[in-house]
Amino acid sequence: MGKRFNGEGNVRKRKDGRWECRITVGYDESGKPIVKNALAKTYEGILEKLEELQKLYDGVVVDGEKEYTVGEWMNKWLEEYKKPFIRANTYDGYRDYVDRASKYIGYIRLTRLKTEHIQEMYNALKEKGRIKAEKGNKGLSSAMVRKVHLVLYSSLEYAIREKKISTNPALYAKLPRNDTKERRVMQDEDMEKFMEAIEDMPYWRDVFYLELMTGLRRGEICGLMWSDFDEYDGTLQIQRSISYRKGQLRIGETKTDEGTRMIVLPDSAFDMLIERKSNAVTKWIFPRQDNPMLPMYPNGLNQKLGKILNKLDIPRITFHELRHTFATYAAKNGVDPKTLASILGHTNASFTLDTYTHVTGDMQRSASGVVERFMDDILGDELEDMGGMVL
Repeated sequence: MGKRFNGEGNVRKRKDGRWECRITVGYDESGKPIVKNALAKTYEGILEKLEELQKLYDGVVVDGEKEYTVGEWMNKWLEEYKKPFIRANTYDGYRDYVDRASKYIGYIRLTRLKTEHIQEMYNALKEKGRIKAEKGNKGLSSAMVRKVHLVLYSSLEYAIREKKISTNPALYAKLPRNDTKERRVMQDEDMEKFMEAIEDMPYWRDVFYLELMTGLRRGEICGLMWSDFDEYDGTLQIQRSISYRKGQLRIGETKTDEGTRMIVLPDSAFDMLIERKSNAVTKWIFPRQDNPMLPMYPNGLNQKLGKILNKLDIPRITFHELRHTFATYAAKNGVDPKTLASILGHTNASFTLDTYTHVTGDMQRSASGVVERFMDDILGDELEDMGGMVL
């Protein structure tokens, strides 16, 4: 009698009265069949279990190696398939998402993972997923749950490619509604108050001023060295990003390939750097106060900004929203999207407009005026006649 092909199965009634189905899912190195089984109380029930097993292992290669759990597979995916090709900060983020998912579903065998398991995890993360609860809020934001989903989904897609599973159960899980808040910009009158307040804080004044003039990312502005500043051409090379992980300095590449760029400085920013350089004692443009041989803490920018704004009774924004403020005012005053994208280090102009520019009331009024002018040019007297119509 020949070997049973993968996926073929049989059904039998056991002595204890229950029904059992078995399917052959592969063969080990010695040629011995690898069999999976399921139990049910009724014949109809076991036929359903048989069909479920057949779908579960359809196209899956089982060769006698240890079956992965979800946690083991996600770690393998991260370390072998992703880590060699991503930046250190990106890896840290992925590691966090893998660990969060593993806490809930890491123990489940990869071939047994179902959409309902994933759905229960997303619901739990949304309800009580924070490692450190803040102000009574124990749940993760929808954006964070979506990031966990993205990592899980991607790792399961690789599992399909490697024939470890046949379908991706994360595909059908329902994600929480995106609750991303609209980014804020600093208003004109608030910016004036802010700049006046930091005038007597030279350590912080220059970094905040340069941010409002260039829109650099936190890690980029903290990672600037004097060797990046060309005082003859008035340009600044953006070619690294820094972070601190558990107190240890990390110097890495910019967030995107386009993030490595050259920007032309406004005259006022150029003059500020010339003056600052005359008193420089370290290679870093913005060194730490407690150790000038190291660059400023990126997280310290948010903390200091928050304290200053609170003291001035100005609506609180993050340092990244100063970048958003720069982009919005640049767009408002006529900087074209492609140029703005190159200054910000974005891949394309559409991302810049969708993500960082904020449509203000002035912009809408300006657009309304533009429409009125070109419609008047086209229709002329007809518009005046229509003005007297009652609709």
